[in-house]
Amino acid sequence: MRITLLFCVLFLFCSCAVSPGDSHATVIHNTSDEELQSAAVEAMGDREGTAIVIDPRTGKIRAIVNPRPAFEQAYPPGSSIKPFTALTSLRSGRLTALTSRKCNTRYTSENFEIACSHPRSQSPLNLRQALAYSCNDYFAHVSERLNQGAFISTLKSFGFGARTGISAAESEGTLPEHEWRLQDGLGEGDSLLVTPIQLLSAYNALVNGGHLYRPWSAQNSQPAHTEIRNLAVAPDHRRLLVESMRDVILYGTASRSGLSDLPFYVFGKTGTSTSSNGFRTQGWFVGFAADNEPSEIPAADRINLGILVFLKRAHGSECAEIARRIISRDVPAMTQINYAIAGHDMVKVRSISEGITRELPLEDYTAGVLAAESSIENNLKHSRRRRSSAELLA
Repeated sequence: MRITLLFCVLFLFCSCAVSPGDSHATVIHNTSDEELQSAAVEAMGDREGTAIVIDPRTGKIRAIVNPRPAFEQAYPPGSSIKPFTALTSLRSGRLTALTSRKCNTRYTSENFEIACSHPRSQSPLNLRQALAYSCNDYFAHVSERLNQGAFISTLKSFGFGARTGISAAESEGTLPEHEWRLQDGLGEGDSLLVTPIQLLSAYNALVNGGHLYRPWSAQNSQPAHTEIRNLAVAPDHRRLLVESMRDVILYGTASRSGLSDLPFYVFGKTGTSTSSNGFRTQGWFVGFAADNEPSEIPAADRINLGILVFLKRAHGSECAEIARRIISRDVPAMTQINYAIAGHDMVKVRSISEGITRELPLEDYTAGVLAAESSIENNLKHSRRRRSSAELLA
């Protein structure tokens, strides 16, 4: 009886098709991408920059605000490049998870100087903590020992310096070609420039098991070959970097964003860079959400959502706050994660837009459908009000 009622509600209010079966339903359409697009537009407002939401498992762009700066313009990545700096050094053996250094709050060399903005620590920072706090002093010393050839090779393998294929007018960015400069490993200066779509695609490959996908839009059919290449990302390196990015959310540079309050595993990295004219900052945040409990590191196929927010005249922490406002709109789709709760009827739900099937408790499924019904009812009410107002004015 409950399932029959549920199917009726689903058909009437969500425009979903359901196949018959015992206690299993198959939903072949949902509106989560439209919700994310609306959320991204609202969250960005009139800010100058871009926001991109992507499915890390396929490369499908689920939402985007301002495609031109996302695809056609390249910028210094700032601290958002540090996970790739760390990965290069981890692979070389010159850096480990236990490598510790006490932050001096400022790094100074003959040709370069940069300060740290995180809280001062009396204890040495290890790699996880240095990434969480985005410690410039720590990473400047990592960059001192970084091999330029290895760093450039890492960047190229993750798609930097090349077009992703998303747009004919796409920029390929810029990779350092001069003699090694320490600031390149920190994403400062104008010799390393990346597009937002490049950076998000590279992070996808870093956390999804090494799959570098060609991003594609839902407006077109999925390309036959979306995977550009498969990269060898060692499981222990992936785990360390994901844990570090989780720490960014829990106590690091994005701790005030509210992302840690969301009911699933969110991790990411902020970045703040100085533009090539040297007087204004640019903010970055790249993050991911997985349908895991917040305490569990997600497997690659459980990471459902990737997001990038880039803002001019801003800092990375501001970008993280906007990302939280966007991700929070996808909570109904992502909180249905308890797959085998004793005593609960279960249903299988198929989403064409995401290309996945989930098994979830009937009660959770019902709640999601009723929430969709309420949203549609509200939209209809607003539409009627607008129509009535127009009639009065006429």
